[in-house]
Amino acid sequence: MNLKRYLSKLIKIDFIKSFYVNYSQFGFQGILKWPIILEYAVKYRNKGEINIEEMSFYMLSINSKSSIEISKGGKLVLKGANSCFNSGSNIIIGKDAVMEIGHRFYCNGRSDFNCLKHVVFGNDVLFSVNIMLMDTDFHKIYNNRDEQINSNQEIIIGDKVWIGCNTTVLKGTRIGNNIIIGACSLLSGKYLCENSIYVGNPSKIILSDISWHY
Repeated sequence: MNLKRYLSKLIKIDFIKSFYVNYSQFGFQGILKWPIILEYAVKYRNKGEINIEEMSFYMLSINSKSSIEISKGGKLVLKGANSCFNSGSNIIIGKDAVMEIGHRFYCNGRSDFNCLKHVVFGNDVLFSVNIMLMDTDFHKIYNNRDEQINSNQEIIIGDKVWIGCNTTVLKGTRIGNNIIIGACSLLSGKYLCENSIYVGNPSKIILSDISWHY
């Protein structure tokens, strides 16, 4: 990173809010290592907790005009470093829900992440823009015996997954490793054929034996 680019990023950091987040979650160790970086105009509300497996500098950056809300009992678990939700991202982690993030997760921005049960991002996961991810329907549906029939279901995304713009990832989705999801796709089910490209609504394999560079 050249000096001009480094300085332009540095002046965007909300040091007061970042200090508060790191100290309130991790004590003095958080101040020494600054694992969480928040830029200006980030809405932060946390009644839950942020857990870190092995603390290091700059594990997660949440950029300007984004928001993150963690409800009571909710957990954000950082299992790696150099991850980022870019500008315009909205992250909701509900009551007793867990979101896990691996190494080098990156969202280009303007996307919504709704975790009311369990969401896992592996290593080297890349999201484009305008993506909706939700492990819930938000509203309950009942059958004629007054039994709920649409429970929340976890979303598991493997390593080295690239998800194209304007894609919707619904509850119960599982994605394997080294997979590309094409733009404007709808995901609801299992996409486990590695080294493949899935596209469409519903998404299907259009190409196999591929690789891509993060």
